[in-house]
Amino acid sequence: GKDLFLEFKEELKTQKCLYLRAKNIVSTLNLDLKNAGVDLDEMIVYENVFKKGDKKLTHPAIFIFTSPLSVENFLKFYSLKEEDKVVVIGQSTAKKLLNFKNLYICENQSLLECVKLAKTLV
Repeated sequence: GKDLFLEFKEELKTQKCLYLRAKNIVSTLNLDLKNAGVDLDEMIVYENVFKKGDKKLTHPAIFIFTSPLSVENFLKFYSLKEEDKVVVIGQSTAKKLLNFKNLYICENQSLLECVKLAKTLV
């Protein structure tokens, strides 16, 4: 959220914007843009609903998380082992795993970059 805000805040000040988002968000991008003077409307277009995990995981493993919410929901049903490696898409997601030692944060926030980074950890 912060990186997107810093990248686009000046450009968006002169635009009318629509932010399509989830029902629950961790980012303050919407508030940051509004506080910076961006004419922003928001529309909740989806809700993340997580099912109970019933898969047996094999460790060590490499996990990719693309949001803080995905970390929270994963940890409701599973646990990370010391030998596992975790790739996260950005700082907000990383904050959910601060005590995990094998944490790797993507330099560029995209799923493709997460996968590329994960492949280097094999």
